[in-house]
This record gives sequence, structure tokens and C-alpha cells, in this order.
Amino acid sequence: MPLKNRFSQVIGLSSLDVYLETPVGDNSYFDIEGLPEILGYGKHAFRLSFKDPVNKPLLKNNSPIIFEFVDSRGEVIFSELSDIPDLSGAATAYIWIKKDPLRMANEIADGPITLYVVGELDGVPDAYKGRSNIRSSYTFNVRKNFPNTSPIVFYNIDGLKASSSFSESLELDNGSSTYYRGYINVSASHLQTQGGNIKFAESRNCVFTLLSSLMSHGAKIFFLLLLFIFLLDIYDKHCTYK
Repeated sequence: MPLKNRFSQVIGLSSLDVYLETPVGDNSYFDIEGLPEILGYGKHAFRLSFKDPVNKPLLKNNSPIIFEFVDSRGEVIFSELSDIPDLSGAATAYIWIKKDPLRMANEIADGPITLYVVGELDGVPDAYKGRSNIRSSYTFNVRKNFPNTSPIVFYNIDGLKASSSFSESLELDNGSSTYYRGYINVSASHLQTQGGNIKFAESRNCVFTLLSSLMSHGAKIFFLLLLFIFLLDIYDKHCTYK
């Protein structure tokens, strides 16, 4: 789990001498899934997987796969693998468009960014053996003020579930000394994400209805009725709402 003040690691994949450079956007060896077309501030999770192309050199068994994002000024953008276990051979990672990138004097530049992915091919000349020798690149766009539309991916689902609490309280209504109003109090921790941005929550009520054509069989249809949407107060990734 990354700390708030971690710096991006500069690897320099764009200048690496490789045996094979694939065309920009080519997915013969690597697939990049889950990133939106435009990246705003915050974290954006994605999945990275590799493939064995037909009639081309293959990636070496257990080849290390390394990736790096670079903006239009050549500055490296923070990214890393997430804590989520590999899913069917696909690794989950994320890129973090920070307001203050720390290591950089300027903010991350709006405009095109490039994702470089490198690995090690088998059956290459001796000069390229034992190191990264294939590079693929993919372009995306950063618009920092664009809404973060990436799906929310939590770091610690079990911790979030364990810390969540729901309670009820009765309080005098405003301007009344006799009328009490009931409140539901919701509290949760471990809201740090690896993708998306948490700002709002929804309150829903579980209701059911009977289908007239199936009433004789006692069939019930359950659905969640939206009651309201509210803005969360989040302090150090702990939120409360009443």
C-alpha cells in the first residue's frame, strides 16, 4: 500500500536498448485493460497481461514485466502494482495523477502520456540475453480537471467490512422540545483506494413486490430503492455520516 508522500521511481524504459520495439498501441505481447480514455486527478486502476503471439519470438518463462508512465515533458508519473492478487494471469496495477508529484517541480502535464512496458524475449542474440529486450508503448490522455471516472477499487476490503458500523440514535428535532427524530449513523475506515475517487454514498432500502402472474406461486421480486445520495466527510480515509 503506497504512502501519501512516496516518490515515483524513475526507470528510464523509453531509452532502453531493446531487440524488438512494437508499434505504438500494438497488443501482440501485452494487453492493457481498464484505463479510461481521459485520466483526471486521482488513482486509476488497470489490468496488465501478456500473450504469446503466433509466428513471433515468445516471452521467456518467468520474464519480469516492468512498466512506466511518462508525461509529455518526459516526467515519470507514479504507478505501481496493486495489492490485489493476480486474476487469471492478469496483474492489477494503478497510475496516480497527483496534485503534488513531490519529485517534480511542476504538476503532471495535461495532454498525452505514454505507458512503456518491457519484458524479456527468448531466442534473441547474445547481446540482448538476460535483460529486458522487448518494449511496447501505449498512449493515453491526461486532463487533470476532468472527473475521475475510474471504478473504485479498495485496498483492504476485509478491513473496510470489519470497520463498518451502523447504529441508530434519537435526537430532538430542530426547534422542538418534544418531537424526536431517528437517525442512522454510518461509520467506516480503510477507505483508501487503488482506483477511483470516493466522494458520495447512496442510501437504499430493500423492498419487494409480487408479480401478479406468479402470485399463485408466491414469487417475490426484490429491488433496492434509492432514498438519497449524500456527500461523505472523509478524514484520513475514515468517514462518518448521520
